[in-house]
Amino acid sequence: MEHAILENEKVANWLDECRTPNTRHAYSYRILDFFTWYNDTPEKFLELNPNEKRHLVLRYQNEKRQELSQNTLNMTMGCINSFLDVYDQKINFKGKRVRTTIDISSHIYSNGDLNKIFALGNTKEKAFLTLMTSTGWEIGAVLELKRKTVQEYINRAKEQKTPFYFFMSQRKKTGALRLGCLNPLALKWVERWLIESEDLKLRSRRPHRNRAKDKSDLLNLGASGCNALLKRLTSESQIKKTGRIHSHSLRKWVMGNLIAGGFNEFEVKFFVGKNIPSSDFTYLKSLEIGIAEKYPKVYQARFNLETSTQSILSLTKSLEEKDQELKSQKIQLEQLQKQYDSLHLEKMLERLQQLEKKLQKVKQ
Repeated sequence: MEHAILENEKVANWLDECRTPNTRHAYSYRILDFFTWYNDTPEKFLELNPNEKRHLVLRYQNEKRQELSQNTLNMTMGCINSFLDVYDQKINFKGKRVRTTIDISSHIYSNGDLNKIFALGNTKEKAFLTLMTSTGWEIGAVLELKRKTVQEYINRAKEQKTPFYFFMSQRKKTGALRLGCLNPLALKWVERWLIESEDLKLRSRRPHRNRAKDKSDLLNLGASGCNALLKRLTSESQIKKTGRIHSHSLRKWVMGNLIAGGFNEFEVKFFVGKNIPSSDFTYLKSLEIGIAEKYPKVYQARFNLETSTQSILSLTKSLEEKDQELKSQKIQLEQLQKQYDSLHLEKMLERLQQLEKKLQKVKQ
């Protein structure tokens, strides 16, 4: 039934318009949930008149209200309306604003974009970027991390001699449990930031009005400061923007890479702190084991920004050396051209003198 719905021509054509794997995955799951509940084909649904469609969708909304969170329910309603909009059958919900198209207002970062940004960042900026891309958390949760807590995580990782440190956390907004992760890059740059900030006595400085006032915070930044930081690095990296720049784009980037790396839907949700149907300890433990096995395998290919950064820096250095070599060769060519022109001129003068002598002899 599931494969039949997702492979249906109408649904497949609609999903092809999704711009990212993350969006496609989320939309697939929500539209699958609706048509499973409807228990009929998409063609039959499209054949209904507008009033019947509207009544059916609102009935689905009412029945699912207790089962799904409000955000998930809103997203599902938007998915259904987006599907209908493709076939010019959009439903009006009495003035309620429902998203009918895929959100393109935010810039979608590629791995190459983040490689460039990471190469330009200082220690603090690299610590921020690695925390965001390692955990996949929302900006508020990352900014609330305390120096003491993170230092304990780093110490435990050293004691256990593990390059990947996993820890359980609870999301404030929903109360959902999630599995936090500090990958090798995050452990490295966060520790460097802790040492550097201590040495420079940054904690004793008076914080900027937009920054957090709690000196025990790890980064001592505010959300607006993080967005400004990301905008500046994006601009300096000469990345062509496709939409609005904000820190939530990094969370989307993490989820997209997890899906592309083979994580299933519930593993992704458990990793970033989204609600999942079960809170059973055994089930959560199985998700934790699955993530701990998969994440190190996809880390090098998708999450290690430093490896790519080193290759970019070496390539940049190589290009600079080539440029210097070309400039040197150009100077040598100019010098040779001058020598040739000078020699050619001397020969021409010598030839003219010989011709003049011959001409004088002929006249005599």
